[in-house]
Amino acid sequence: MVGVYEVRADRRQLKSFFLVSSLFILIAVLMLSIPMDTFSFNQPFLYKASASSANTPTGNIGSNLSWTENDMGFTFSTQEKLVIGNGRNDGINRIYSADGMLSSSGLIHEFSFNDNRWDEKSIIEDNSDDPTVIQDVSKVYGLEIGDFRNDGVCRVYASGYDLAEYYYDSNSWSGSAKGTSIQWTNDMVLGYARNDGTLRMYVAGWGEIYEVSYNHGDWDSIVIDTGGQQVEEVFVSDGRNDGIFRLYAAINEHIYEYTWSGDTWEVVDCGAVGDEYYSLSCDLAGGNGRNDGINRIYLADGGLYELTYSDNGWTIVTIASSNNIKAITVGTGNDKANHIYTGSSTGIGEYTFSDGAWKKSSNYETNYEINDLVVGQGRNDGIYRVYATGDNNHVYEFSLIGKVKQSIPTTPTEPTASPEPTTPTEPTASPEPTTPTEPNASISRLIMRFVVVLSENQLTSELISSLIILVAGYYLKQKNQKKSNSTEQSNSTEQSNSTEQSNLTEQSNSTEQNDSNKTA
Repeated sequence: MVGVYEVRADRRQLKSFFLVSSLFILIAVLMLSIPMDTFSFNQPFLYKASASSANTPTGNIGSNLSWTENDMGFTFSTQEKLVIGNGRNDGINRIYSADGMLSSSGLIHEFSFNDNRWDEKSIIEDNSDDPTVIQDVSKVYGLEIGDFRNDGVCRVYASGYDLAEYYYDSNSWSGSAKGTSIQWTNDMVLGYARNDGTLRMYVAGWGEIYEVSYNHGDWDSIVIDTGGQQVEEVFVSDGRNDGIFRLYAAINEHIYEYTWSGDTWEVVDCGAVGDEYYSLSCDLAGGNGRNDGINRIYLADGGLYELTYSDNGWTIVTIASSNNIKAITVGTGNDKANHIYTGSSTGIGEYTFSDGAWKKSSNYETNYEINDLVVGQGRNDGIYRVYATGDNNHVYEFSLIGKVKQSIPTTPTEPTASPEPTTPTEPTASPEPTTPTEPNASISRLIMRFVVVLSENQLTSELISSLIILVAGYYLKQKNQKKSNSTEQSNSTEQSNSTEQSNLTEQSNSTEQNDSNKTA
Protein backbone atom coordinates (compact mmCIF):
# COMPACT_ATOMS: atom_id res chain seq x y z
CA MET A 1 0.00 0.00 0.00
CA VAL A 2 2.91 2.37 0.70
CA GLY A 3 4.11 2.06 -2.87
CA VAL A 4 0.64 2.77 -4.22
CA TYR A 5 0.32 5.94 -2.11
CA GLU A 6 3.78 7.14 -3.26
CA VAL A 7 2.84 6.65 -6.92
CA ARG A 8 -0.45 8.49 -6.43
CA ALA A 9 1.34 11.32 -4.61
CA ASP A 10 3.89 11.64 -7.42
CA ARG A 11 1.12 11.72 -10.02
CA ARG A 12 -0.73 14.42 -8.07
CA GLN A 13 2.44 16.49 -7.78
CA LEU A 14 3.11 16.05 -11.49
CA LYS A 15 -0.42 17.16 -12.40
CA SER A 16 -0.15 20.16 -10.05
CA PHE A 17 3.18 21.07 -11.64
CA PHE A 18 1.75 21.01 -15.15
CA LEU A 19 -1.35 22.94 -14.06
CA VAL A 20 0.65 25.69 -12.33
CA SER A 21 3.04 25.85 -15.29
CA SER A 22 0.11 26.26 -17.65
CA LEU A 23 -1.27 29.07 -15.51
CA PHE A 24 2.06 30.90 -15.60
CA ILE A 25 2.32 30.47 -19.37
CA LEU A 26 -1.23 31.77 -19.85
CA ILE A 27 -0.57 34.79 -17.62
CA ALA A 28 2.64 35.51 -19.57
CA VAL A 29 0.71 35.40 -22.85
CA LEU A 30 -1.88 37.80 -21.45
CA MET A 31 0.77 40.20 -20.20
CA LEU A 32 2.60 40.16 -23.54
CA SER A 33 -0.64 41.02 -25.32
CA ILE A 34 -1.00 44.25 -23.29
CA PRO A 35 0.67 47.34 -24.80
CA MET A 36 3.70 48.31 -22.75
CA ASP A 37 2.55 51.91 -22.43
CA THR A 38 -0.63 50.89 -20.62
CA PHE A 39 1.10 51.46 -17.30
CA SER A 40 2.82 54.70 -16.38
CA PHE A 41 6.42 53.82 -15.56
CA ASN A 42 7.45 57.29 -14.44
CA GLN A 43 4.86 57.18 -11.66
CA PRO A 44 4.87 53.82 -9.86
CA PHE A 45 1.50 52.16 -9.27
CA LEU A 46 -0.31 54.84 -11.27
CA TYR A 47 -2.65 53.33 -13.84
CA LYS A 48 -2.86 55.34 -17.04
CA ALA A 49 -6.26 55.34 -18.71
CA SER A 50 -6.34 53.96 -22.22
CA ALA A 51 -7.90 55.88 -25.06
CA SER A 52 -11.13 53.95 -24.72
CA SER A 53 -11.67 55.21 -21.17
CA ALA A 54 -12.21 58.73 -22.45
CA ASN A 55 -13.87 57.87 -25.73
CA THR A 56 -17.38 59.09 -24.97
CA PRO A 57 -17.48 61.95 -22.44
CA THR A 58 -20.84 62.33 -20.72
CA GLY A 59 -20.44 66.10 -20.54
CA ASN A 60 -19.45 68.98 -22.78
CA ILE A 61 -16.41 71.18 -22.77
CA GLY A 62 -17.57 74.37 -21.13
CA SER A 63 -20.22 72.88 -18.82
CA ASN A 64 -18.15 72.91 -15.60
CA LEU A 65 -17.46 69.19 -15.57
CA SER A 66 -14.48 67.30 -14.24
CA TRP A 67 -11.53 66.54 -16.50
CA THR A 68 -10.15 63.23 -17.66
CA GLU A 69 -6.59 62.96 -18.98
CA ASN A 70 -5.29 60.66 -21.72
CA ASP A 71 -1.58 60.30 -22.47
CA MET A 72 -1.31 60.21 -26.28
CA GLY A 73 2.32 59.20 -26.36
CA PHE A 74 5.91 59.78 -25.35
CA THR A 75 8.54 61.61 -27.38
CA PHE A 76 12.22 61.90 -26.60
CA SER A 77 12.29 65.71 -26.42
CA THR A 78 10.29 68.47 -24.78
CA GLN A 79 7.32 69.37 -26.97
CA GLU A 80 6.56 73.07 -27.47
CA LYS A 81 4.20 74.02 -30.31
CA LEU A 82 1.03 72.11 -31.15
CA VAL A 83 -1.49 72.34 -34.01
CA ILE A 84 -4.48 70.34 -35.25
CA GLY A 85 -5.54 70.05 -38.86
CA ASN A 86 -5.95 68.15 -42.12
CA GLY A 87 -2.24 67.68 -42.69
CA ARG A 88 -2.61 64.79 -45.15
CA ASN A 89 -5.45 66.38 -47.15
CA ASP A 90 -7.64 63.32 -46.60
CA GLY A 91 -10.34 65.08 -44.57
CA ILE A 92 -9.04 63.65 -41.28
CA ASN A 93 -7.81 65.83 -38.44
CA ARG A 94 -4.53 64.90 -36.82
CA ILE A 95 -2.42 66.38 -34.05
CA TYR A 96 1.07 67.73 -34.79
CA SER A 97 3.71 68.68 -32.23
CA ALA A 98 7.35 69.68 -32.51
CA ASP A 99 10.52 69.32 -30.48
CA GLY A 100 11.25 72.63 -28.82
CA MET A 101 13.89 74.57 -26.96
CA LEU A 102 15.56 71.65 -25.19
CA SER A 103 15.50 69.45 -28.27
CA SER A 104 18.54 67.91 -29.89
CA SER A 105 16.62 66.22 -32.70
CA GLY A 106 14.01 68.70 -33.94
CA LEU A 107 11.44 66.11 -34.96
CA ILE A 108 7.86 66.90 -35.92
CA HIS A 109 5.40 64.33 -34.58
CA GLU A 110 2.04 63.33 -36.07
CA PHE A 111 -0.62 61.73 -33.85
CA SER A 112 -3.47 59.83 -35.53
CA PHE A 113 -6.40 58.22 -33.73
CA ASN A 114 -6.93 54.69 -35.08
CA ASP A 115 -8.56 51.57 -33.63
CA ASN A 116 -9.32 53.31 -30.34
CA ARG A 117 -5.73 54.36 -29.70
CA TRP A 118 -3.27 57.10 -30.63
CA ASP A 119 -0.46 56.28 -33.06
CA GLU A 120 2.62 58.53 -33.20
CA LYS A 121 4.81 59.01 -36.25
CA SER A 122 7.84 61.28 -36.69
CA ILE A 123 7.05 62.77 -40.07
CA ILE A 124 10.41 64.27 -40.93
CA GLU A 125 13.85 65.05 -39.50
CA ASP A 126 14.03 68.75 -38.59
CA ASN A 127 13.86 72.23 -40.05
CA SER A 128 17.60 72.53 -40.43
CA ASP A 129 19.29 72.87 -43.81
CA ASP A 130 21.97 70.53 -42.52
CA PRO A 131 20.50 67.60 -40.53
CA THR A 132 23.99 66.51 -39.48
CA VAL A 133 24.36 69.71 -37.45
CA ILE A 134 22.31 69.35 -34.29
CA GLN A 135 23.21 72.04 -31.80
CA ASP A 136 21.14 75.25 -32.07
CA VAL A 137 19.56 74.39 -35.43
CA SER A 138 16.90 71.80 -34.64
CA LYS A 139 14.57 73.70 -32.35
CA VAL A 140 11.06 74.39 -33.63
CA TYR A 141 9.49 77.60 -32.28
CA GLY A 142 6.64 77.96 -34.76
CA LEU A 143 4.32 75.31 -36.22
CA GLU A 144 1.36 75.75 -38.59
CA ILE A 145 -0.85 73.83 -41.04
CA GLY A 146 -2.32 75.61 -44.03
CA ASP A 147 -2.51 76.33 -47.75
CA PHE A 148 0.49 78.66 -47.82
CA ARG A 149 1.01 78.09 -51.55
CA ASN A 150 -2.66 78.95 -52.21
CA ASP A 151 -3.04 75.86 -54.40
CA GLY A 152 -5.69 74.08 -52.32
CA VAL A 153 -3.20 71.76 -50.60
CA CYS A 154 -2.49 71.87 -46.87
CA ARG A 155 1.07 71.45 -45.73
CA VAL A 156 2.95 71.56 -42.42
CA TYR A 157 5.22 74.55 -41.79
CA ALA A 158 7.86 75.06 -39.12
CA SER A 159 10.10 77.92 -38.05
CA GLY A 160 13.23 77.88 -35.96
CA TYR A 161 16.74 78.11 -37.37
CA ASP A 162 15.13 78.27 -40.83
CA LEU A 163 11.69 77.95 -42.43
CA ALA A 164 10.58 74.51 -43.52
CA GLU A 165 7.73 72.95 -45.46
CA TYR A 166 6.55 69.33 -45.29
CA TYR A 167 3.82 67.59 -47.27
CA TYR A 168 2.24 64.16 -47.45
CA ASP A 169 2.16 62.40 -50.82
CA SER A 170 2.17 58.78 -52.01
CA ASN A 171 1.92 57.36 -48.47
CA SER A 172 4.98 59.19 -47.19
CA TRP A 173 6.13 62.58 -45.91
CA SER A 174 8.54 64.77 -47.86
CA GLY A 175 9.95 68.24 -47.47
CA SER A 176 12.89 70.18 -46.12
CA ALA A 177 14.13 73.52 -44.90
CA LYS A 178 13.92 76.22 -47.55
CA GLY A 179 17.32 77.78 -47.02
CA THR A 180 15.99 81.29 -46.50
CA SER A 181 17.79 84.14 -44.81
CA ILE A 182 15.17 84.09 -42.04
CA GLN A 183 16.88 82.49 -39.06
CA TRP A 184 16.68 82.47 -35.28
CA THR A 185 12.95 83.09 -35.16
CA ASN A 186 10.38 82.78 -32.36
CA ASP A 187 6.78 82.36 -33.46
CA MET A 188 5.07 81.92 -36.83
CA VAL A 189 1.46 82.24 -38.07
CA LEU A 190 -0.42 81.95 -41.39
CA GLY A 191 -3.04 84.59 -42.18
CA TYR A 192 -4.72 86.98 -44.63
CA ALA A 193 -3.32 90.16 -43.10
CA ARG A 194 -3.36 92.02 -46.45
CA ASN A 195 -7.02 91.12 -47.07
CA ASP A 196 -6.33 90.27 -50.73
CA GLY A 197 -7.33 86.60 -50.56
CA THR A 198 -3.72 85.39 -50.44
CA LEU A 199 -2.51 83.41 -47.45
CA ARG A 200 0.90 84.51 -46.21
CA MET A 201 3.31 83.60 -43.44
CA TYR A 202 4.27 85.98 -40.63
CA VAL A 203 7.37 85.15 -38.62
CA ALA A 204 8.47 86.73 -35.34
CA GLY A 205 12.15 87.56 -35.54
CA TRP A 206 14.52 88.84 -32.90
CA GLY A 207 14.28 92.43 -34.11
CA GLU A 208 11.64 92.42 -36.84
CA ILE A 209 8.61 90.67 -38.32
CA TYR A 210 8.96 88.84 -41.64
CA GLU A 211 6.12 88.60 -44.12
CA VAL A 212 6.70 85.64 -46.44
CA SER A 213 4.80 85.01 -49.68
CA TYR A 214 4.96 82.01 -52.00
CA ASN A 215 5.64 83.14 -55.55
CA HIS A 216 5.91 80.44 -58.23
CA GLY A 217 8.38 78.34 -56.29
CA ASP A 218 10.13 81.22 -54.54
CA TRP A 219 9.68 82.28 -50.93
CA ASP A 220 9.70 86.08 -51.09
CA SER A 221 9.99 88.01 -47.85
CA ILE A 222 9.83 91.60 -46.66
CA VAL A 223 10.62 93.05 -43.24
CA ILE A 224 7.95 94.74 -41.14
CA ASP A 225 9.73 97.28 -38.96
CA THR A 226 9.45 96.90 -35.19
CA GLY A 227 12.06 99.47 -34.18
CA GLY A 228 14.59 96.73 -33.58
CA GLN A 229 12.62 95.30 -30.67
CA GLN A 230 12.40 91.56 -30.19
CA VAL A 231 9.06 90.05 -31.24
CA GLU A 232 7.76 87.21 -29.09
CA GLU A 233 4.37 86.27 -30.59
CA VAL A 234 2.34 87.10 -33.71
CA PHE A 235 -1.33 86.55 -34.53
CA VAL A 236 -3.73 87.52 -37.37
CA SER A 237 -7.35 88.37 -36.56
CA ASP A 238 -10.28 90.70 -37.25
CA GLY A 239 -9.64 92.40 -33.91
CA ARG A 240 -11.72 95.51 -34.66
CA ASN A 241 -14.77 93.61 -35.96
CA ASP A 242 -14.81 95.67 -39.17
CA GLY A 243 -14.17 92.76 -41.55
CA ILE A 244 -10.49 93.64 -41.93
CA PHE A 245 -7.77 91.25 -40.83
CA ARG A 246 -4.78 92.75 -39.07
CA LEU A 247 -1.51 91.53 -37.68
CA TYR A 248 -0.98 91.65 -33.89
CA ALA A 249 2.39 91.28 -32.17
CA ALA A 250 3.59 90.99 -28.56
CA ILE A 251 6.65 93.23 -28.26
CA ASN A 252 8.31 94.50 -25.10
CA GLU A 253 5.27 94.49 -22.78
CA HIS A 254 2.99 96.00 -25.44
CA ILE A 255 0.55 94.67 -28.01
CA TYR A 256 0.97 96.29 -31.42
CA GLU A 257 -1.50 96.26 -34.32
CA TYR A 258 -0.32 96.33 -37.95
CA THR A 259 -2.74 97.28 -40.73
CA TRP A 260 -1.88 97.01 -44.43
CA SER A 261 -2.91 100.24 -46.16
CA GLY A 262 -2.12 99.14 -49.68
CA ASP A 263 1.50 100.18 -49.83
CA THR A 264 2.72 100.24 -46.22
CA TRP A 265 2.09 98.85 -42.74
CA GLU A 266 0.44 101.25 -40.30
CA VAL A 267 1.22 100.60 -36.64
CA VAL A 268 -0.95 101.23 -33.56
CA ASP A 269 0.10 100.63 -29.94
CA CYS A 270 -2.85 98.83 -28.30
CA GLY A 271 -1.41 99.41 -24.85
CA ALA A 272 0.94 98.09 -22.22
CA VAL A 273 -0.13 94.66 -21.07
CA GLY A 274 1.41 92.28 -18.57
CA ASP A 275 5.04 91.93 -17.66
CA GLU A 276 8.20 91.47 -19.69
CA TYR A 277 7.54 88.98 -22.50
CA TYR A 278 9.47 85.81 -23.19
CA SER A 279 8.74 83.68 -26.24
CA LEU A 280 8.24 80.44 -24.28
CA SER A 281 5.97 81.98 -21.65
CA CYS A 282 3.87 84.29 -23.81
CA ASP A 283 1.00 83.54 -26.17
CA LEU A 284 -1.56 85.44 -28.29
CA ALA A 285 -5.05 84.37 -29.36
CA GLY A 286 -8.20 85.96 -30.70
CA GLY A 287 -11.87 85.27 -31.18
CA ASN A 288 -15.40 85.60 -29.86
CA GLY A 289 -14.47 84.66 -26.31
CA ARG A 290 -17.53 86.22 -24.66
CA ASN A 291 -20.03 84.68 -27.10
CA ASP A 292 -21.43 88.14 -27.87
CA GLY A 293 -20.39 88.25 -31.53
CA ILE A 294 -17.40 90.53 -30.84
CA ASN A 295 -13.84 89.44 -31.58
CA ARG A 296 -11.21 90.31 -29.01
CA ILE A 297 -7.48 89.78 -28.56
CA TYR A 298 -6.21 87.66 -25.66
CA LEU A 299 -2.75 87.55 -24.13
CA ALA A 300 -1.22 84.98 -21.79
CA ASP A 301 1.87 86.33 -20.06
CA GLY A 302 1.88 84.89 -16.58
CA GLY A 303 -1.56 86.45 -16.19
CA LEU A 304 -4.51 86.42 -18.60
CA TYR A 305 -5.64 89.60 -20.39
CA GLU A 306 -8.38 90.65 -22.81
CA LEU A 307 -8.16 93.54 -25.30
CA THR A 308 -11.38 95.00 -26.79
CA TYR A 309 -11.57 97.65 -29.48
CA SER A 310 -14.27 100.34 -29.52
CA ASP A 311 -14.62 103.89 -30.89
CA ASN A 312 -12.63 105.11 -27.91
CA GLY A 313 -9.70 102.83 -28.66
CA TRP A 314 -8.47 99.71 -26.93
CA THR A 315 -9.67 98.62 -23.49
CA ILE A 316 -7.67 96.10 -21.45
CA VAL A 317 -9.27 93.79 -18.89
CA THR A 318 -7.39 91.45 -16.56
CA ILE A 319 -9.16 88.08 -16.59
CA ALA A 320 -6.82 86.33 -14.19
CA SER A 321 -3.96 87.62 -12.07
CA SER A 322 -1.32 84.94 -12.02
CA ASN A 323 2.32 84.34 -12.77
CA ASN A 324 2.22 80.93 -14.40
CA ILE A 325 -0.15 81.09 -17.43
CA LYS A 326 1.87 80.71 -20.63
CA ALA A 327 -0.44 79.25 -23.32
CA ILE A 328 -3.91 80.27 -24.48
CA THR A 329 -6.51 79.37 -27.08
CA VAL A 330 -10.12 80.34 -27.75
CA GLY A 331 -12.13 77.21 -28.50
CA THR A 332 -15.69 76.11 -29.13
CA GLY A 333 -16.88 73.44 -26.72
CA ASN A 334 -19.43 70.68 -27.19
CA ASP A 335 -21.98 73.06 -25.66
CA LYS A 336 -21.56 75.21 -28.83
CA ALA A 337 -20.20 78.05 -26.70
CA ASN A 338 -16.72 79.57 -26.80
CA HIS A 339 -14.37 79.40 -23.84
CA ILE A 340 -10.79 80.39 -23.13
CA TYR A 341 -8.45 77.52 -22.33
CA THR A 342 -5.08 78.12 -20.74
CA GLY A 343 -1.96 76.10 -20.09
CA SER A 344 0.32 76.83 -17.17
CA SER A 345 2.97 75.35 -14.92
CA THR A 346 0.17 73.78 -12.87
CA GLY A 347 -2.19 72.42 -15.54
CA ILE A 348 -5.26 73.26 -17.66
CA GLY A 349 -7.73 76.07 -16.98
CA GLU A 350 -11.08 76.94 -18.56
CA TYR A 351 -12.51 80.48 -18.39
CA THR A 352 -16.11 81.37 -19.24
CA PHE A 353 -17.77 84.77 -19.48
CA SER A 354 -21.20 84.75 -17.82
CA ASP A 355 -23.35 87.16 -15.82
CA GLY A 356 -21.18 90.07 -16.87
CA ALA A 357 -17.90 88.67 -15.54
CA TRP A 358 -15.15 86.20 -16.32
CA LYS A 359 -15.12 83.05 -14.20
CA LYS A 360 -12.73 80.15 -14.03
CA SER A 361 -15.30 77.51 -14.83
CA SER A 362 -13.05 74.49 -14.40
CA ASN A 363 -9.50 73.50 -13.61
CA TYR A 364 -7.29 70.42 -13.94
CA GLU A 365 -3.97 70.19 -12.15
CA THR A 366 -1.02 68.29 -13.58
CA ASN A 367 2.41 67.40 -12.27
CA TYR A 368 3.99 68.72 -15.47
CA GLU A 369 3.99 72.09 -17.23
CA ILE A 370 1.75 72.80 -20.22
CA ASN A 371 3.68 74.38 -23.11
CA ASP A 372 0.96 74.79 -25.74
CA LEU A 373 -2.64 73.74 -26.33
CA VAL A 374 -5.41 73.68 -28.96
CA VAL A 375 -9.10 72.74 -29.03
CA GLY A 376 -10.55 70.58 -31.77
CA GLN A 377 -11.99 67.28 -32.95
CA GLY A 378 -8.80 65.26 -32.87
CA ARG A 379 -10.64 61.93 -33.00
CA ASN A 380 -12.95 63.07 -35.82
CA ASP A 381 -15.97 61.93 -33.81
CA GLY A 382 -17.75 65.28 -33.46
CA ILE A 383 -16.49 65.81 -29.88
CA TYR A 384 -14.26 68.74 -29.00
CA ARG A 385 -11.30 68.04 -26.75
CA VAL A 386 -8.26 69.93 -25.51
CA TYR A 387 -4.83 68.81 -26.73
CA ALA A 388 -1.64 69.93 -25.04
CA THR A 389 2.12 69.45 -24.99
CA GLY A 390 3.89 68.86 -21.69
CA ASP A 391 7.43 69.60 -20.59
CA ASN A 392 7.79 65.90 -19.70
CA ASN A 393 8.11 64.83 -23.37
CA HIS A 394 4.45 63.75 -23.61
CA VAL A 395 1.41 64.94 -25.59
CA TYR A 396 -1.97 64.81 -23.83
CA GLU A 397 -5.67 64.80 -24.59
CA PHE A 398 -8.18 66.25 -22.10
CA SER A 399 -11.94 65.69 -22.00
CA LEU A 400 -14.60 66.91 -19.59
CA ILE A 401 -16.78 64.31 -17.86
CA GLY A 402 -18.24 63.65 -14.42
CA LYS A 403 -20.08 65.73 -11.87
CA VAL A 404 -20.86 69.41 -12.24
CA LYS A 405 -18.60 71.65 -10.21
CA GLN A 406 -19.06 75.23 -9.03
CA SER A 407 -17.39 78.03 -10.98
CA ILE A 408 -14.05 79.12 -9.59
CA PRO A 409 -13.78 82.91 -9.05
CA THR A 410 -10.83 84.61 -10.76
CA THR A 411 -10.85 88.12 -9.28
CA PRO A 412 -7.97 89.01 -6.93
CA THR A 413 -10.45 89.68 -4.10
CA GLU A 414 -11.91 86.22 -4.48
CA PRO A 415 -8.97 83.83 -4.71
CA THR A 416 -9.27 80.73 -6.79
CA ALA A 417 -10.71 77.79 -4.92
CA SER A 418 -8.45 74.85 -4.42
CA PRO A 419 -9.00 72.42 -7.30
CA GLU A 420 -9.41 68.74 -6.75
CA PRO A 421 -5.87 67.35 -6.63
CA THR A 422 -5.12 64.81 -9.28
CA THR A 423 -1.39 64.32 -9.02
CA PRO A 424 0.00 61.04 -7.67
CA THR A 425 1.37 62.89 -4.63
CA GLU A 426 -2.05 64.18 -3.70
CA PRO A 427 -4.54 61.42 -4.54
CA THR A 428 -8.21 62.27 -4.34
CA ALA A 429 -9.35 58.76 -3.57
CA SER A 430 -9.37 57.40 -0.04
CA PRO A 431 -6.10 55.61 0.75
CA GLU A 432 -6.06 51.85 0.59
CA PRO A 433 -6.27 50.14 4.02
CA THR A 434 -2.88 49.27 5.43
CA THR A 435 -3.94 48.00 8.83
CA PRO A 436 -2.85 44.52 10.04
CA THR A 437 -6.43 43.31 9.46
CA GLU A 438 -5.80 43.48 5.70
CA PRO A 439 -2.18 42.44 5.11
CA ASN A 440 -2.83 41.59 1.44
CA ALA A 441 -4.31 44.99 0.46
CA SER A 442 -1.43 45.89 -1.86
CA ILE A 443 -1.60 42.49 -3.56
CA SER A 444 -5.35 42.88 -4.02
CA ARG A 445 -4.81 46.30 -5.59
CA LEU A 446 -2.31 44.88 -8.07
CA ILE A 447 -4.67 42.04 -8.99
CA MET A 448 -7.58 44.45 -9.48
CA ARG A 449 -5.45 46.73 -11.63
CA PHE A 450 -4.36 43.75 -13.71
CA VAL A 451 -8.01 42.82 -14.24
CA VAL A 452 -8.82 46.43 -15.20
CA VAL A 453 -5.97 46.47 -17.70
CA LEU A 454 -7.24 43.24 -19.26
CA SER A 455 -10.74 44.65 -19.66
CA GLU A 456 -9.54 48.05 -20.92
CA ASN A 457 -7.49 46.43 -23.67
CA GLN A 458 -10.37 44.19 -24.81
CA LEU A 459 -8.55 40.86 -24.71
CA THR A 460 -10.38 37.85 -26.03
CA SER A 461 -12.94 36.34 -23.70
CA GLU A 462 -11.61 32.84 -24.48
CA LEU A 463 -8.27 33.56 -22.79
CA ILE A 464 -9.84 35.13 -19.74
CA SER A 465 -12.42 32.34 -19.49
CA SER A 466 -9.67 29.74 -19.79
CA LEU A 467 -7.78 31.36 -16.93
CA ILE A 468 -10.87 31.40 -14.74
CA ILE A 469 -11.76 27.78 -15.62
CA LEU A 470 -8.22 26.58 -14.93
CA VAL A 471 -8.07 28.33 -11.55
CA ALA A 472 -11.55 27.11 -10.55
CA GLY A 473 -10.79 23.59 -11.76
CA TYR A 474 -7.55 23.55 -9.86
CA TYR A 475 -9.21 24.43 -6.54
CA LEU A 476 -12.13 22.03 -7.12
CA LYS A 477 -9.72 19.25 -7.94
CA GLN A 478 -7.70 19.99 -4.84
CA LYS A 479 -10.87 20.00 -2.72
CA ASN A 480 -12.11 16.71 -4.19
CA GLN A 481 -8.67 15.21 -3.81
CA LYS A 482 -8.60 16.15 -0.13
CA LYS A 483 -12.06 14.62 0.34
CA SER A 484 -10.98 11.46 -1.48
CA ASN A 485 -7.82 11.21 0.62
CA SER A 486 -9.88 11.69 3.78
CA THR A 487 -12.34 8.94 2.73
CA GLU A 488 -9.51 6.62 1.73
CA GLN A 489 -7.73 7.22 5.00
CA SER A 490 -10.98 6.55 6.91
CA ASN A 491 -11.56 3.31 5.03
CA SER A 492 -8.00 2.29 5.66
CA THR A 493 -8.40 3.01 9.34
CA GLU A 494 -11.64 1.06 9.54
CA GLN A 495 -10.06 -1.86 7.68
CA SER A 496 -7.09 -1.76 10.01
CA ASN A 497 -9.35 -1.66 13.06
CA SER A 498 -11.40 -4.57 11.68
CA THR A 499 -8.27 -6.60 11.03
CA GLU A 500 -6.92 -5.86 14.47
CA GLN A 501 -10.31 -6.77 16.02
CA SER A 502 -10.39 -10.01 14.04
CA ASN A 503 -6.87 -10.87 15.08
CA LEU A 504 -7.71 -10.15 18.71
CA THR A 505 -10.82 -12.30 18.47
CA GLU A 506 -8.88 -15.17 16.91
CA GLN A 507 -6.15 -14.79 19.48
CA SER A 508 -8.72 -14.79 22.30
CA ASN A 509 -10.40 -17.90 20.93
CA SER A 510 -7.08 -19.61 20.59
CA THR A 511 -6.19 -18.76 24.17
CA GLU A 512 -9.51 -20.04 25.44
CA GLN A 513 -9.04 -23.25 23.47
CA ASN A 514 -5.59 -23.76 24.99
CA ASP A 515 -6.93 -23.16 28.47
CA SER A 516 -9.69 -25.69 27.84
CA ASN A 517 -7.18 -28.26 26.66
CA LYS A 518 -5.06 -27.66 29.71
CA THR A 519 -8.09 -28.17 32.01
CA ALA A 520 -9.01 -31.38 30.25
